[in-house]
Amino acid sequence: LCTIPGLKLLFFHGTRIVGGRTENELNIIREADFTIFAKYQDQCFFLLLEVKCNSKDGKGTKGVRKHAVKQLDDIENILKMKLKDQIKEGKVNCHVVWPSLPSLEPLCACGENHETFGVKPPKCWPPGMNQLPKKDPSGFHVFRDKFEDDKFTTWIKEIVSNPSKAIDNVSFNNLLSFYAIHSCGSLFDRKHEKCCVLGSDQLKLVKSKVSSSPRGVIGLAGTGKTIVTCARIEYLFNRGNLNLNSKAAYLYNNENVKEMVKNKLKACGVNLNFLGFKCLKEVTVENLATLQANLMLEGYNNIYIDSAEDMGIRNLNNACRDIVQQGHKTQHQNGLPNFGDLWVLFDPYQGIKDKHSLTKNYRNAVFWLGSQLDEDVLRRGIKQNTISLLSTSFRMPQPIIAHIQDNHLIPSTNFPVAVESEGVAVTRRQDSLTSELSEENLSRDVLVPEILDLVLDRGYHPGYCAVLVEDTSELDMAMLRDAMNEDLKHAFEGQVQKGNETPRNLAPQ
Repeated sequence: LCTIPGLKLLFFHGTRIVGGRTENELNIIREADFTIFAKYQDQCFFLLLEVKCNSKDGKGTKGVRKHAVKQLDDIENILKMKLKDQIKEGKVNCHVVWPSLPSLEPLCACGENHETFGVKPPKCWPPGMNQLPKKDPSGFHVFRDKFEDDKFTTWIKEIVSNPSKAIDNVSFNNLLSFYAIHSCGSLFDRKHEKCCVLGSDQLKLVKSKVSSSPRGVIGLAGTGKTIVTCARIEYLFNRGNLNLNSKAAYLYNNENVKEMVKNKLKACGVNLNFLGFKCLKEVTVENLATLQANLMLEGYNNIYIDSAEDMGIRNLNNACRDIVQQGHKTQHQNGLPNFGDLWVLFDPYQGIKDKHSLTKNYRNAVFWLGSQLDEDVLRRGIKQNTISLLSTSFRMPQPIIAHIQDNHLIPSTNFPVAVESEGVAVTRRQDSLTSELSEENLSRDVLVPEILDLVLDRGYHPGYCAVLVEDTSELDMAMLRDAMNEDLKHAFEGQVQKGNETPRNLAPQ
């Protein structure tokens, strides 16, 4: 993309939008995979991308294709309803991206390679098909071929060079403001320049003492199992517990997750020479004691098994039994040697080796069919504090959690509570300020005390705070920002000196 001179891009990933598609419809929650704001040659462009990672053989894409088209249609309609008085007529460019799917289908019986999702001649129609199927607009689907060589750059340039695909400046700015406000609340700690601030249960885990027995960590999707692992490794590194003779092993199943962990730890300043990454598919997990002994021979004293459910429910149950049994022992009673962490992190309801499904009985009650974790072992582990339960969800909003719980979609009684963010709601406070105030006085006397009140006294995280100034203001924005950062720095330094250093007290910027 950098090969297009003059192109400016702003990406939003995973923005959650709540609203109705029509005036009378109840609110629904939709998440936009990628939203792109682009400017090129004095024109503005707005793109919505839905990403689907179906395998290259194309099996099962029919239903996924319909879902993707509906998802984009929902998001576009919600945005238009939310901003119906602020969006003029303009082009919203919607595309479904298939990074694993080729643009041509396998060779047909007729001897030709038809376009994927294209219209086939009647002789190639499947049995029972008697009318021409609906065809998506040309270029609506973006296939694997577009990611080869310079084709993706060419595809982007074709869009931003076409005036008919542009959106007017007013609509562009209103959409951008909408997305910016929805992104207030991203947990970004500017003091340490990390895009992660831990919840109380995560922080307790990160700063826990190394135990003589292994630890299980259970949490549903979005409760921060991988993040807490990264934070724990960083914590041990900063305390000098990691070196070439005492390394940390991160066991994974997904290559993308491994790269994310590596990038996060590198960004946090962790020496990657003190880490090892091993795929679960290549590691034999007969029992935790054997696994730890084998890895310790390679110099790994701290071991973290992420997404342990991918070992299969049988192996996961065995691991949980090991954890509970070792919880009754000590180092002097043949427990695991106290050389470092041995953490097993899992969500038992999404293992890739296990088959799960839902069914209904004659009373329409939903039942879970499939492998389950041994609830008795889980309860014993939680009771003896050898299995920790992550109780805060940073990904799923509360309505979705309540829906899963109320409809018994998973056989669990341990449900997290969602962190509120503007994917769900925003608190706004409007202040009328006198024009006589200088930037320094405005910062010291009005804005910084307000933020301190929100952060220190009411428990708001600094990442949730944003100061918006009207365009008509004559304030020097750069001077105001610098004054606020300096005042906040002094204010929070005073809090740390008083012994009040907690995650919510980190100086915002």
